[in-house]
This record gives sequence, structure tokens and C-alpha cells, in this order.
Amino acid sequence: MANESESTLHLKVSEALGKDVGRALARMDPADIQALGAEIGDIVEIVGKSSTVCKAMPAYKEARAASRVQLDGVSRANAGVSLDDAVSVRKVTAQPAQRVDLSPQTIVPTNQDLEYIGSLLDGLPVIRGDLIRAALFGSRSIDFYVRDTVPKGPVVIVPATVLTVGRARGE
Repeated sequence: MANESESTLHLKVSEALGKDVGRALARMDPADIQALGAEIGDIVEIVGKSSTVCKAMPAYKEARAASRVQLDGVSRANAGVSLDDAVSVRKVTAQPAQRVDLSPQTIVPTNQDLEYIGSLLDGLPVIRGDLIRAALFGSRSIDFYVRDTVPKGPVVIVPATVLTVGRARGE
């Protein structure tokens, strides 16, 4: 087991795969994951103009070896970066979230939607200030702003996490 090294990689941002949108995945070359002292599924911090957390996953063969990290639009927005920008990536420790306070950005979900949203967000790494997207039935999705987390710092939403949803922004 590698020690919690302070390895930081500088990678260029590429577009994520469509199926990865909203899942907070950082796909990169397995050699880069290893260089971070991380393993597949570990939480990494992505730092651009701001920072966010993602789950480290291997890139597909055709996207490897180019010193790149594949991020979806939501993760890029959270890190304050665009395609081809350089970001710093390092392994971080994330606690299981006891509570995550969310503020809906568009529509206020129904109680039925909320139960479903909880299951969609299971396993998602977040930090305060992140925007997260839950894809609902059909093509509907709801974006949430992460107002606060307990404990503070990087957390992972787990089945036991209490999700509280406040008013929509602007209300």
C-alpha cells in the first residue's frame, strides 16, 4: 500500500464520455493514477481556478498516455476550467458524508424525486460549493449546489447520508 504521498500531477483537461456526465469521474491513464499513489475509485482533488473532487478511474485505451484527465462539464465547472486547460490532480482522503445540504438550482424536486435522487447520488464525491447533477426520469435532470457538508472537506455520499434540500436559489 502506497503511503499518502503529496504527489501532484499536472494534466490537461479532455472531454468526458457521455455516460460519465454527472458522475464526478476523473478518467486518466492508470500509470497516472499509480503515480498519485492512488488506486481506482480513490478520491482525487482537481484544482483549476477553484477545486472539486472526483473519483479516479482508468481512461479507455485510446485516451491514455497523453497526460490528460477526462472531466465532464459539471466537474469542469466546479474546478473552474475549460477543455485543454491544465489542472493539478492529487489524491485526497474523503470521509463518508453524514449530512449534505443541497440547494436546487432549477426546479424543486418532489418527495418521490428526492428518494430517487438519494439513490442516484450514492457514491458521489462532493465538497462544499460543488454543483451536482441528478438525472431524473426521461431527460429531466436537477442541478444542486452543495451548501454544506458534515464533516467538512471532501466527502462521499453514502446510503446513510442525510440529504437536506433547501429552497431553490433566488427564492
